[in-house]
Amino acid sequence: MTQKPLEDDILMLRAIEVTDVDRVLAWENDSSQWDTTNTNAPFSRKQLWDYAANYENNIFATGNLRLMAIEKTSGNCIGCVDIFNFNHFHNRAEVGIYIDTNHRRRGFGSHAVGIALNYACNFLGLKQIVAEVAADNVASLNMLSNCGFTKCATLKCWFRRSDSYSDGILMQYLRK
Repeated sequence: MTQKPLEDDILMLRAIEVTDVDRVLAWENDSSQWDTTNTNAPFSRKQLWDYAANYENNIFATGNLRLMAIEKTSGNCIGCVDIFNFNHFHNRAEVGIYIDTNHRRRGFGSHAVGIALNYACNFLGLKQIVAEVAADNVASLNMLSNCGFTKCATLKCWFRRSDSYSDGILMQYLRK
């Protein structure tokens, strides 16, 4: 049986739906996560409702794709993966991942990134995917390394942390 491009044996990735609004609202408005999600102000429920209701899933038109990560055994939405800054001419994009704090350190991030890489490379035809990660986010750096990303640059003082800064690590995945 051929594997579907947006799932593995643990997770499936699907487009955002209006039923995800309250969950995404909680994630986006968790100010303790804003330094890693690049958010600087809360979202309203209406903003996220409008986003989900009018979601355009054509990455070739919008340059962005948000995929919700669903645990197959429970059916629970446990996070999301964003493929963004898509550049069809150069066959590259960036990836960002968010796993709900209650579901971290259980391998879901690796599964979600692995599925996204498979989709991006084998379905969209991308040659490379990059991720920016704070140097102090060791768990994410290790997860991306385990998924085949390699460090390609250090961006000095890239992420603001209240009254200080953390370097950013640019991680790159190159399709073989």
